[in-house]
Amino acid sequence: MRFIFCGKALLLAGLLSLPTLARADDFTAKNDAAVARNPAGVRCELRFSDGKSRFQMGETIRVTLTFSSDSIKQYRLDTYLQGPNSWHKLGNFKASPGDDVANPLADLPTPSYSSIAGYVPKPTLLSTRPTEITVDLNQYLRFDRPGIYQIYCDTSRVFDDTPSNREFGARIFGGYGVTSNVVPLEILPADLDWAHEQVEEQRKIWRAERLFRSSPRPNNDLSYLGTQEAALAIIERLGVTTDTDEAIYRWNYALVGFRDRSWLIETMKRTIERPDYGVTTGFVNTLSLLTALEAKKLGAPVPQTALPSQYFGNLGSPIEIELRKRQTAQRRTLYELVGAALPLKLGRAKQQTKTTLIQEEKFGFGLAAPTLKELKKLP
Repeated sequence: MRFIFCGKALLLAGLLSLPTLARADDFTAKNDAAVARNPAGVRCELRFSDGKSRFQMGETIRVTLTFSSDSIKQYRLDTYLQGPNSWHKLGNFKASPGDDVANPLADLPTPSYSSIAGYVPKPTLLSTRPTEITVDLNQYLRFDRPGIYQIYCDTSRVFDDTPSNREFGARIFGGYGVTSNVVPLEILPADLDWAHEQVEEQRKIWRAERLFRSSPRPNNDLSYLGTQEAALAIIERLGVTTDTDEAIYRWNYALVGFRDRSWLIETMKRTIERPDYGVTTGFVNTLSLLTALEAKKLGAPVPQTALPSQYFGNLGSPIEIELRKRQTAQRRTLYELVGAALPLKLGRAKQQTKTTLIQEEKFGFGLAAPTLKELKKLP
């Protein structure tokens, strides 16, 4: 009887695994079909940058795409990248099974226009010699449950070698669709002691940093940990005025991708009331974005409000304009909360909060007391 029971248990386990196996076969078949459509002679190979394929939930997963071509002087690769929510993202990553995998920035609309500043490298001519692009997979996918997954990447960074493409590449209209191979990975439950150590490592870097000098990034980026302790550390960092705009956007995206948004919003609102916390424009911008996204999720009507001038009027898609209107309304509400908390602030926190309110008033978000004149009279 014992052997019969074991046999039935194994049979049941096998039957339960059939849907998973079927999904995996379908995922591989779709990848094979996509790879077959790659431009002739172009290869795109995906691998994990450090060689390992097992990661804890919230651990930074760096992947490298290697491009090469047997067709000499026929294709170029645009290696210039911005964040995953931009025209200049690497592409899209697909995962299977996908039920417990999310795009952390899915709530943000893709910008309908491009903005490039600073040095931009020219597209690279592809040859048999590989050209690599490395990104954090966590920017594109968030694994919400431990398990074994498969992933691959679709990108449009390869295009014909023409005079205009040699300068601008795929930055305006995109290039050929190119698909990588499939790679497996395993996501393990996060060790809370390990997660705490990652937060402490980042805090150590912050304590040692010097003004106007960029700080090194830790092996595991705080942006992806997803723990409440990590979120609280990022909130504290948003109260620092020496961060660059790039760093502020990094924390902004990290909190947008945080799973428990309602807890995060309430925590940030309580932070405004702290006498020792200096409210910065980066903090206000991030919290107003989070509350705007949450309002949209809950089905709140779109506020019929005029957009401040720095939003470039009605530039952008209808989805972008809708989000700006929601964020503007939320930002004006936050102006009231921050203004009410100002008298309770102490020392530098009070001066920083006052400066932020003055900036918000100038930007057109302060439509109620305290007014700009009243703010300037405050000590």
